[in-house]
Amino acid sequence: MSFSPEKACSENTSPAAALQDGIPGMADAPRTNLQQIAQQLGVSLSTVSRCLRGDPRFAPATVERIRKAAHELGYRPDPMLSALAGYRERKRKKLPHAALAWLHPYRTEKDLRKRHRLWELFVGARERADSLGYRLVAFGMPDASTVPAVQQILAARGIEGAALCAMHLAPACETLDFSQLAVVSIGYVLERPRFHAVVPHQFRSALLALEELLRRDSRRVGLALFNNADLRADHLVRAAFGYCREIVPHVAWLPPLILSSGINSADINADVAATGSFCDWCQRHQPDAILTDEWFVIEELLRLGLRVPDEVSVALTDTAHATALGSGIFENPEVIGARAIEQLAGLVQRREYGVPSIVQHTFVEGSWVEGVTVRPLSDATPEELARREQEQQALRRLPAPPPDLFELVLPDVGYGPGVPAPRGQRSQAKSITTVAKI
Repeated sequence: MSFSPEKACSENTSPAAALQDGIPGMADAPRTNLQQIAQQLGVSLSTVSRCLRGDPRFAPATVERIRKAAHELGYRPDPMLSALAGYRERKRKKLPHAALAWLHPYRTEKDLRKRHRLWELFVGARERADSLGYRLVAFGMPDASTVPAVQQILAARGIEGAALCAMHLAPACETLDFSQLAVVSIGYVLERPRFHAVVPHQFRSALLALEELLRRDSRRVGLALFNNADLRADHLVRAAFGYCREIVPHVAWLPPLILSSGINSADINADVAATGSFCDWCQRHQPDAILTDEWFVIEELLRLGLRVPDEVSVALTDTAHATALGSGIFENPEVIGARAIEQLAGLVQRREYGVPSIVQHTFVEGSWVEGVTVRPLSDATPEELARREQEQQALRRLPAPPPDLFELVLPDVGYGPGVPAPRGQRSQAKSITTVAKI
């Protein structure tokens, strides 16, 4: 039968609809629905619906049988009905009791607050959860002994989603049952099992930091990382350093230094060894720019009598705060936390529980913080130079670092954002912080 646009339009049919009717295969055909699949297989409608959504509570063989039957019958989900179901699910989840878990490696939320970067992750996640109708509840898991209690609370409260924060969780998570939980990790938390993750884009961030160092006429560029930071970044900072070494041959790229202990290690001998290794490396290779993960490097350079940034520019892979004195990358932790909750809410609404067969990573790019630990750009304006000089004066007024070990960066006891406070000087913290924020 021939198609006549004039006839179709004369029957009050739109040209688009008439054209669709005239092309074989484009006319609306009866849809196969879930009820038909259920009747053919002799199962309930809810079983078909849940298996097609991948509900882990059903045996894999049952899920596969139902999916195969749906395919053979030509079943396709109706996108409009799916959108309506998602809307109803979101409305249901906006009840006050709907909650998501934030699992961290500290005993209390008060302890979590003291870890500035981790707290910013939590703040960003909590705000996004609230906007989606969820309440984000923090649970401390400092060791494996806390896992049974946390598992029981999650089940009792009907919490179906959990965000894993901080790599130190790995030992505690080994005994946690994830089969009834949707999970998203913040950063590279676990080697096994692996979950969907939202992570800082360390490769791009390291490239940005190295580019900023090169813009300041650095010619002998080094990399100094502690092994725990290298692991936490999935070795991407080292990869970026190696990539730059290949594509920018006119710069003297120094051998990377990977230290075996962080400055907060309980093993004092290991800390002393790390200090000695850095000093030996620095004196042997004489860098004029260093990319690092620790303020410790700046302290050791000053202790060696080197001026920062006049003689050695230092860029940090994570400045810990957007207004830090240290130059480097601000990883935008609140954005990372928010993106993690968005992913987690989606997994919960789709009932995608347990360990995924294929892991997906979402990368969040960092931002450059000028700070005062890198040399100014040659084309800097007089106003920018004056501001830098004022900030450097604030940095010079800080007490000289003592020779003993330094504690972890704490926002309420530091010399300003991103600067650790030495032991025994907490009483001075308030006035020091005020000076450092100039």
